[in-house]
Amino acid sequence: MMCELCGRDAPFLKEVIIEGSRLMVCPGCAKMGTRYIEEKQRDIPKALIEERLRRRTLKARPKDIYQEIGESLVEDYSARIMKARQKKCLTREEMGRMINEKAGVIGRLENGSLRPDDALRKKIERFLGVSLLTKATKGILTHRTRARGMTLGDLIKIEKDKGK
Repeated sequence: MMCELCGRDAPFLKEVIIEGSRLMVCPGCAKMGTRYIEEKQRDIPKALIEERLRRRTLKARPKDIYQEIGESLVEDYSARIMKARQKKCLTREEMGRMINEKAGVIGRLENGSLRPDDALRKKIERFLGVSLLTKATKGILTHRTRARGMTLGDLIKIEKDKGK
C-alpha cells in the first residue's frame, strides 16, 4: 500500500489528520499528524433526515425563468408614485419617514433615475395602494420557445416589446 503523503510503499498504513485532512499514511508520516478517531454516529430521527433531504432537493431545483419574466415594472412607475403620494397629500420627506426611506430615494424614484428593487417596490405598493407591475407579453413565449428553452434572442424580443 502506498502512503498518501510521501508516496512510499508501506506494509500497513495509519489513518491520521494532517492540516485538517484525513489521510492514510505510513508510520513515518503518521508522526506529523494526529490519530483519526471516528465519532460514533449520532442517533438522528429518520423524520429529521427526510426533512433535510427534502429541503436540499428544493434548493437544488433550477429557477423557472418564465415565472420571473411573467411580470415587470411598468414604464411610468415614477409618475404613478408621484401621483399617489400627492393624492395622499404627503411631502417626500413625510412619505420617506412613513416607509422608512430617505426623501432622496423618494425623489429619485419620482424622477425616474432610480428603479426600485422588489423589496422597495412592495413597500411602496402597500403604502400607496398602487400597482407598479404589469404582465409581460405572452405572445413571445410560444410553445416552441418553451420546448427548446429561452435564448438571448427571446429575451431581446421581450425587452423590445416592453419598450413599445
